[in-house]
Amino acid sequence: MQVDLTGTIQALYQFPIKGVAGNLLTESIITSVGLQHDRQWLIIDESGHFITQRQIPHLVWILAQASDKGLILNAPNQTELLVPWAQTHSPHTPNTLTVQVWRDSVTALDCGEVSAKWVTQYLDVPGKSFRLVQAHAEHPRSANLKGTTLPRTSNWFSDGYGLNILSQASMTALNDRLAEVGHEPVDALRFRSNIILAGLQPHEEDSIESLTIHSSNGPVMISMVKPCTRCAVPNINPFTAISSPEVNDTLAGYRRLISMNDEICFAMNAIVTQGAGHIVKVGDPIEATLKLS
Repeated sequence: MQVDLTGTIQALYQFPIKGVAGNLLTESIITSVGLQHDRQWLIIDESGHFITQRQIPHLVWILAQASDKGLILNAPNQTELLVPWAQTHSPHTPNTLTVQVWRDSVTALDCGEVSAKWVTQYLDVPGKSFRLVQAHAEHPRSANLKGTTLPRTSNWFSDGYGLNILSQASMTALNDRLAEVGHEPVDALRFRSNIILAGLQPHEEDSIESLTIHSSNGPVMISMVKPCTRCAVPNINPFTAISSPEVNDTLAGYRRLISMNDEICFAMNAIVTQGAGHIVKVGDPIEATLKLS
């Protein structure tokens, strides 16, 4: 395989519930749909539509950790809750619900009344109720690979692709620009990426076609799909849940891509094409092939 650049994994982030706080990992099993347990759960409103920090910024204060027994939830002024795994083949098969994730109607497993009461109480939106659902392994969502020659693959509740990949150099370049206009640096958590790469030039990830992680179990092959377009979420401070416009305002000055209809883009959407089941770790070396210009 042609190698155009090399680097290492600097950080790994997992977001068990879409929209909640991220877990900084030292290692993770890589699955066909991304990092293990990433975006495997979702909070929905009473109409079945997913919610994110766009509607409820303090969603980011929910801490969720997957365990052998289920999902452990914590949040300010809430009692810790263990949500058992919703098993489709058990004496107590959970209810299935149809949930809406962007344009996709997806069959999901209801996590029950206890977790629904917990998230409703914490989110505390007058007149609204919420439920926690788990991805149904027999009803995955198809990744949006229209216009590519990549093999068909699936993801859970991420916006469309199993992985989001960003370089530390891109973060440094953004923070340099923020500093020039008097703003504080921001954390990579703003962008909810799964894999942060070291050793690249700023935004060199945009030009990668395929990425190989050399894990101790063997190679993990990743294909880049397209740049990640950005909404208002990067403006929300994940530690305070307060939104202010400086991040997207700064990005708008240099990260509107003509190839993406002049939208603000930061990081790359990607899919796993080989190596599911391997363990990837911080420090693992990577090699990449660049797109033909």
